[in-house]
Amino acid sequence: MSWRAVLPLFVLGCAALATGCSSSDAGETRGFYAEVRVEVEPQSDDPLARTGPSESGGVIRWWYAPEPGRWRWEIEAGGSPIDGGTLTTVVDGEEYWSYDDRSNTYQRTDAPALPPGTVLPPTLSTPVGPANVESVEAFMEQWRDRGTDSAVQHGGEETVLGRSTQIVEIRPVWHSSSGSAEAPAPGEQPAPAEELAASGGVVRAYIDPERMFVMRWTVDGEGGG
Repeated sequence: MSWRAVLPLFVLGCAALATGCSSSDAGETRGFYAEVRVEVEPQSDDPLARTGPSESGGVIRWWYAPEPGRWRWEIEAGGSPIDGGTLTTVVDGEEYWSYDDRSNTYQRTDAPALPPGTVLPPTLSTPVGPANVESVEAFMEQWRDRGTDSAVQHGGEETVLGRSTQIVEIRPVWHSSSGSAEAPAPGEQPAPAEELAASGGVVRAYIDPERMFVMRWTVDGEGGG
């Protein structure tokens, strides 16, 4: 599945979240059910394209109820024999249960304790939903406090689903390094390993500053940092 197919899926999921978690007179965050279907044409250079149909697809089903974070999601993937199957995850606020029918494996882990009033988004590799901080600046500082070498900065403004958002850019997405280099020419010193390191990509979070709600989350893994 290409990024072009995945990102529209996130936007559709965000639309459901914005509806289900919008503010009300009672100040409550409501639950919701959302279903997203995606059809994908395999890329021409995909080595698995020969083993599957000319088109593949997927269905994501979300059931979500807040405070404490309780949800269920089903990720049903079609296509090649390797990718096809369903991953089911259920969370009751205290424990996580997960089952993957492709490998017939089951996992259970304890959910972390959360401060009272925390609203968890139904995370699916992208933190769309309540930001749980008071401001965009606090969101940026939270990322800086993680102790990584990421650069966090404002990236402008954009309207998402009718809401004005501020864009936060986080770089880089990836790092790579090599401990070896080509043999130096006679009389030259070999390049230090750190000079061979590379990084790139950018994450963009589109945040509604009025509600402190992450409306969209995109990842561009190409290009330099």
